Amino acid sequence: MSSRNNAAVLSLEKKGKKLEEGLKRGLHQGLDAFHALFVDKRLTGRPGLKVRTGNLRRSFHHNIRGNTLSTIVGRYGTDVPYAAKHEEGGKITPTNKKFLTIPLEDNLTPAGVMRMDAPTVINSFPYHAFIPTKNPPNLLLVAGESKETAKPFFVLVKSVKIPPRLELFKTWRKFSKDENGLKHYLRIGVQDALKR
Repeated sequence: MSSRNNAAVLSLEKKGKKLEEGLKRGLHQGLDAFHALFVDKRLTGRPGLKVRTGNLRRSFHHNIRGNTLSTIVGRYGTDVPYAAKHEEGGKITPTNKKFLTIPLEDNLTPAGVMRMDAPTVINSFPYHAFIPTKNPPNLLLVAGESKETAKPFFVLVKSVKIPPRLELFKTWRKFSKDENGLKHYLRIGVQDALKR
């Protein structure tokens, strides 16, 4: 191989490495931008999910793997098991007990987090009762110092159906197709790398 051909091959290899670096940088910046958008639009209140403990919101992360153009891939997601139910919706049923205990207003913090679980409510007050409701047929757990001062703390239900509301995939599809979304960050990453 001539020295001219060697120089051309080395130049292409160098450009290939720059292209790989630029693709990774652009993908990283694009996933950072997507994360900020997703947290703002879907994980910070309505129309997405109300923030209670923040565990789901904090669990989303991304990573980039691979070292060649054909193997570089970016991943975004969470390992929180209940995220799928929020994405797809569905029926939630109790796993270890007969009822789901849904805390009511007197048993919620301003952020919507349960103050006391059902056993704590039962053990904290001299009076407690389970009152059947008709429509729908559930139970109310009421407790207080006496029957007259008792307040409802929980509604006990056999199951609840939640609608899909996370919209991770819908948000990603829109972001990845948008000229100012992922395409923008990939383009900038590659252009900047090739200028060096």
